[in-house]
Amino acid sequence: MEDFIAMCKKRTTEAMDRFLNDLSFVPAGKLTWSPTPTAKFALEIAAHCSGYSGSFASIVSAGSFPWTAEEFRSPIQSLSTTRLFADGLVPAQSISSVISLIASSRSKVS
Repeated sequence: MEDFIAMCKKRTTEAMDRFLNDLSFVPAGKLTWSPTPTAKFALEIAAHCSGYSGSFASIVSAGSFPWTAEEFRSPIQSLSTTRLFADGLVPAQSISSVISLIASSRSKVS
């Protein structure tokens, strides 16, 4: 069982590394570009992924599930793009927040 857990942690950190690598290829001017009004832009997708990676990393590091849905959703909501823009963050600062959360989540898992 410990081999399985180690394999899952390794795959999770590798996925986070791949995501950060792929995100690094998005030009700064395209972070908030969307091909259609209903499509999400890169920063929205990145914020979504980083929020969930933060929640799952907390579960892995704690070794248990949160007691409430609010505990699980806290990292997700902290990086919602609505909040990022409401806080007046420009995309470059927002992407820094997203990258920081993913890096922090990665260290919790490994």
